[in-house]
Amino acid sequence: MIAYHKEGNVSTKKHTAFYDETTKKLYREELFGSCGFEGIYSIKYHQNIPPAVTESIVLDTINCHWEKDMPLQAMHFKTHMVNDGDILSSKISYCGNDRVTISIVTPTKNQDYYYKNAGCNECYYVHEGHGCLYSEFGEISFKEGDYIFIPKSMIYKLLFNSKKNKLLLIESVAHFRIPNEFKNNQGQILEHAPYSERDFKTPTLKEPYIEESNVKVIVKKNNKLTQLTLQHSPFDLVGWDGYLYPCVFNINDYSPIVGKIHQPPSVHKVIECDDFMVTNFVPRLLDYHQNAIPIPYYHSNIDCDEILYYLKGNFMSRNGIEEGSITLHPSGIPHGPQPGKIEASLGAKEVNEYAIMIDVYREVFISPQARSQLDKNYFKSWVE
Repeated sequence: MIAYHKEGNVSTKKHTAFYDETTKKLYREELFGSCGFEGIYSIKYHQNIPPAVTESIVLDTINCHWEKDMPLQAMHFKTHMVNDGDILSSKISYCGNDRVTISIVTPTKNQDYYYKNAGCNECYYVHEGHGCLYSEFGEISFKEGDYIFIPKSMIYKLLFNSKKNKLLLIESVAHFRIPNEFKNNQGQILEHAPYSERDFKTPTLKEPYIEESNVKVIVKKNNKLTQLTLQHSPFDLVGWDGYLYPCVFNINDYSPIVGKIHQPPSVHKVIECDDFMVTNFVPRLLDYHQNAIPIPYYHSNIDCDEILYYLKGNFMSRNGIEEGSITLHPSGIPHGPQPGKIEASLGAKEVNEYAIMIDVYREVFISPQARSQLDKNYFKSWVE
């Protein structure tokens, strides 16, 4: 997603015979590509044949029933519910549609299997916790404040060293990309962008696991979980190169864009895709026009539903919001500062808040679990 990267040993020429210099064994080349053969890709070199599956068993069908009978209104959910389990069994989906799902994951134990999401790209935001992402491409440590970007169909383990863990998870059918306005014609991130390639951590490839056999991999695709048994470990790479791989970016490395008059949320983009964009709200200096109103104006997002996940700090334009709150402001009704918030903000020079916003370009629905945590009076909070 960021730039060309190479780890380990690769052939000097693609699709040619590449041997272990000691054993003279032929490495197995795998193209890991998106959008058929037209998107970004990486090429991996395995010790063993990657599709060597000895058993395939359907474990479960995931029925995410969206509540489609909700009235059109602003919604607020508190995410205090904690499910015991690993990254799969602790997940609670809050809202989404057939293209994107937003969930909270609260792992209390590490997974004892490999995992692959074959239907969606994944973006985890680490609200609480720290650990390491183990993948075919190598290892990346993560901590609080990190975004973890995992491409569709990558095999991995997300292992935690902390006891209390809470992550926001965005699952997307479409691929994530750096916003076009942050890149030049060659794909390099521009000087005026709020981050650079240096801010992204990439995997470090370790020694291949060649002794492991009969490895269990749980694969999610089409709302179904299948357990595959692989003859050899999928972590047997001797090298890889390309543009498609996992990476980590920390919210504290984001440099917010500020202006004389209030800037729209779109200037705070982190990533985008065909179906939505993700933006950061981080501590920043506010507007310097003498009559500036430093918090958002009332607005109607007539083409998207706006989801906000509140991390920490002073949320200037909202009452009743707390750390871990999720708000959903659907298209069709305006929203903005609650009564008294504009007046209270006048003269403010800076804001100390952390939040993540997801603007989805198609209608999203809520889950039964989200409905059970609904603040029933939130939509009335603009009444003076």
